[in-house]
Amino acid sequence: MKESFFCSQYLDITNEEWRNKGCSISSLWMGFKMLKKDFNLSVDQVLEEGISINGFKEGFWDHKSIAILAHNHGLASYTEEFKSSPFGHDTEYVESVNEYGVNKIFDFLKNNRDNNFGVVIASVPKNFDQIDKPHSILLHNISERDGEKYFIYNDSEKLSKSEGENLEINLEEFKSKWRKLAIFINTIG
Repeated sequence: MKESFFCSQYLDITNEEWRNKGCSISSLWMGFKMLKKDFNLSVDQVLEEGISINGFKEGFWDHKSIAILAHNHGLASYTEEFKSSPFGHDTEYVESVNEYGVNKIFDFLKNNRDNNFGVVIASVPKNFDQIDKPHSILLHNISERDGEKYFIYNDSEKLSKSEGENLEINLEEFKSKWRKLAIFINTIG
């Protein structure tokens, strides 16, 4: 099972201006630490690199830029959206696409949990309840017990390792709340 690393965007990012905008970078940094044993950059250095490639656009971190940052450090990465809402109207496929997305993330993590090959940055509402405030968390493992499935994640919004590392959310709750955006990151080879 992969070792987990925690980063608090409010304590570990030294530039105060970026702390409240640092969830995607903090999630990526935690992923780097989990997937690359020799990774030695600070979260501030990853933030500076993200800024230098113009990854922060219109008030949000661009998911493609986060994937590019992963590529810059030798990891395979791609973004995927699991939405079915052209022009603001849900289609008949909205639920099946959502279900497919959650199951794809679960299977990706399950297939990679014992060999330390992959993590997923997921876009969720802050605290899973503030719909108007997008937030990124790092899904890094899964759990199955009593007939239920869970994602295990780290949340950089928290101020301590004990509050923000190895948290759980069951798939049904996640499915009803996430923003249907994911960045898949895995080792090459």
